[in-house]
Amino acid sequence: MMRVPLSISLLCAWLMSSADCSHFRGGSMSWKPTTNASQIEISHQMAWRRSSSSSSFCNDATIATQKTLTVSAYLYCRVGCNSSSRISLMHGKCIAYSASEDWSLGEDSFIFNVPIPGIKYTFRLEDCCWQSIRNRGSSDSMRMTMTADLRPRADTGVMNSSPVATMSPIVRLLAGCQHSFRIPGKHLELTASSMYIENTTENG
Repeated sequence: MMRVPLSISLLCAWLMSSADCSHFRGGSMSWKPTTNASQIEISHQMAWRRSSSSSSFCNDATIATQKTLTVSAYLYCRVGCNSSSRISLMHGKCIAYSASEDWSLGEDSFIFNVPIPGIKYTFRLEDCCWQSIRNRGSSDSMRMTMTADLRPRADTGVMNSSPVATMSPIVRLLAGCQHSFRIPGKHLELTASSMYIENTTENG
């Protein structure tokens, strides 16, 4: 059994005290093998402030026409590649939105040709900017990290795949209190897995 870390960047978590958010609301990433040992499929969901610009705006017509949200954000290969390289824009077709909470959610996937099959890779979304929350400093660059271990599993002899998690782009929490909530998730291989939420220092 292999434990697979999945990056779930926990949103622009709106505290009930004052929060002034930039355009990034949060997202999730996952990966799975393909029939080609030198390729993996990387899937992502990214949420943006709906009113930020025309590139992040979504409504019923946008969803019906499968418009792509074209906010500038890049995924980089930080470990495992020959050099730290930019591998893909994180654009995605709009699949949901909220006018009252001011977010749009885009989803897409792409094929990545791995330089060396059968090793670990670290991918990272990097761009600007996360939210600015009162008493926690100004908005900071967004960062989401995903590790893909492409070594064959000992029990099946094939590559592992990451868990997949989906949740609302905004979770409202009462400031100054402890909270727990359920993150819907599944694993394609139905094995035990671990999901790690990045801490507030990493999120900015």
